[in-house]
Amino acid sequence: MRARSVLFGALSVAAGFGFGLLLPRSWGFEAPYGFLFGGGILLLGFRGRSPLRAAAFLSLTWLFLYLSYGAPERTDLTWPLATIASWSMVETWLGRGRTQDGRP
Repeated sequence: MRARSVLFGALSVAAGFGFGLLLPRSWGFEAPYGFLFGGGILLLGFRGRSPLRAAAFLSLTWLFLYLSYGAPERTDLTWPLATIASWSMVETWLGRGRTQDGRP
């Protein structure tokens, strides 16, 4: 079990770095961000055993980055990010963010 967790962790970090390599350099992605993306992929995709959740995470991240840096005009993302963060907190507080066996 431990070896599989290490493998999934390594794959998650590799996917985070790979995602960063696909982004244009003008968006300001740096190598340490691969660890952050990898952690998000690990928590959303492998722990919940849902690759679709990990794909949705990467898609939304790409969309936010595109709207911030790649779109012709800069876009203010304050309200969507605040909404997602508060929604996540409420879901966690209500206990809806747990798997069937009770783990987060």
